[in-house]
Amino acid sequence: KDYVAIATSCEEAPVVVFNDGRDARRCRCSELVDPEDVQVTIAMHPPREYCSPVVLSVLRRAGLKSLTDEEVFLSAARHVEASGEAAKGEELLKQLADRFQSLKWSSRSFAALSRVRIFPAIAPVAPVRSDAYPPRCASVERVAVSLDAPCTLFQHASVAWTQLALLHPDTFDKWPKPLLQRFSAIKDPPSLDVIVANLIEAARRWGEIRDGELAEVASKEHRQHRQEIVVCHLAALNAVRRTNALQSMVQHSLCRVKFLVLNDGSLTSPCEAFAALHGGNSDDEDEEPDHVASTSATSSTWSLPRCLRRYRRLLLGIAGPALQGVQQMPIIHVETPPQNPVPDFIQNSLNCPDLADVVFILGHETPVEQIYAHRLVLAASCDHFRATFSNYAEAAEAKCKLELPSWVSARPMLWMLAYLYQGYDVARAQQIAFKLNKQDSSSTASRRASLSWKRRGRQEIDSEIGEDLCCLLRLSEYYQLDHLKQWAESELGKLLTPENLIPLSTHAYFCNAGQLLRVSIYHLRREYGELVGVNDWEELEPAIKELVLAGVNSESNSASQISETC
Repeated sequence: KDYVAIATSCEEAPVVVFNDGRDARRCRCSELVDPEDVQVTIAMHPPREYCSPVVLSVLRRAGLKSLTDEEVFLSAARHVEASGEAAKGEELLKQLADRFQSLKWSSRSFAALSRVRIFPAIAPVAPVRSDAYPPRCASVERVAVSLDAPCTLFQHASVAWTQLALLHPDTFDKWPKPLLQRFSAIKDPPSLDVIVANLIEAARRWGEIRDGELAEVASKEHRQHRQEIVVCHLAALNAVRRTNALQSMVQHSLCRVKFLVLNDGSLTSPCEAFAALHGGNSDDEDEEPDHVASTSATSSTWSLPRCLRRYRRLLLGIAGPALQGVQQMPIIHVETPPQNPVPDFIQNSLNCPDLADVVFILGHETPVEQIYAHRLVLAASCDHFRATFSNYAEAAEAKCKLELPSWVSARPMLWMLAYLYQGYDVARAQQIAFKLNKQDSSSTASRRASLSWKRRGRQEIDSEIGEDLCCLLRLSEYYQLDHLKQWAESELGKLLTPENLIPLSTHAYFCNAGQLLRVSIYHLRREYGELVGVNDWEELEPAIKELVLAGVNSESNSASQISETC
């Protein structure tokens, strides 16, 4: 109870006194670190007088910090960096490794720690000639580095010593794998580009050393050492899973680099040794026994160092035929596509027996005349045909035959079908209909049978086009083609004369052509004085007479009556 009371009263009070002569100060317990965390004394520990078990227990209750706290550890690390004492830094890192599993630090704390220069690394060798080979063992000399720049473990020295800083194995070999992964700058293992760049740099340094400068014994050791380094690089490259892009990078980076060490100590590139890489006829990656190779008289011999045999496929990939000739990949050219023939082919297929699956039969003709069409085109452009081909059993036959009424003439029928084939272009359809009709019939062919209403005035229509328009109007009404019907009404309205006024009004009435009928009624009213008592007027449809006389009372009533009649 006394300890608790004392600790409570000491939490905010600066009870720890530092009396170092000129540097006398007082600190709170929360500003100091527990001295039992590490086995070295640093400035952030309380004085020795406060390090007895009894006093420390009180200080801990009063807020004495521990190195398990991330802020305290960062402060201690920065203090060690400023003092330059490498031994204290290694003690801190040892405690970090020992307590890592219990630490709940954030990623930001590890990133801040990586920027502190307290991590031991291998000191670079001063002579450039010696630096042409990786260190075989950890040197006594160490340098403190930060982990915010690329580095790697000492075990990867043989494939990365020219590119990355080598971390000291005495410290980092004891670190657990999860702790190493918290520092993203540690490349474990080195990446493919680092391995390739290291091999290129090593080959460059080897090229600067002349074999004549070394003693014969030293030269043999020096050759074997080089071959071991090359094998380490090839093994690392072989272990990396390469995509097409990485394979291309490795090829273009190493194909002409002289890094292969031959048995005489000379250097050559994969491209220069391409023919020798084909030596032997086995695809096995392992070396073949000598007696197997000697029994094959026809196979070529392996002239390169035996240590390279297991990496034959890798070296062939680096210096393959792709790099012996053209360097740039051929381009597949795609020409501009031809003009789409489908629309023209479909439009020109009207009345062509080939591929036609609809036949219109004009049974009243002698001989019987047939018009050929295609149900897909007709169904796409006309609701009437779509319903016909979908709902009637006869239409399901391979070739659907449709008999036309006796009032249908060939040329207007072709005109209407061409209108559907040509995307509702009436003028173009007329040209095609006249052309097809001219091909199918002679110039002296007899005219079609007259409609019942034509008996009373057909001869009064002054052109053949008028007859075709009358039939076209009736066809458009029959097949429910509203646009074509309106166009036919417009064209027939231009042909109205006093002589054909009564027959055209009758035709408009029976074709439900309300617009043409209104125009005809208008002219009949104006010509009423001339028409009264004439036989054609007396035989005129009574409903039309009523419409003519209805205009005497009300123009609006007359218009409504015409609409109801049609």
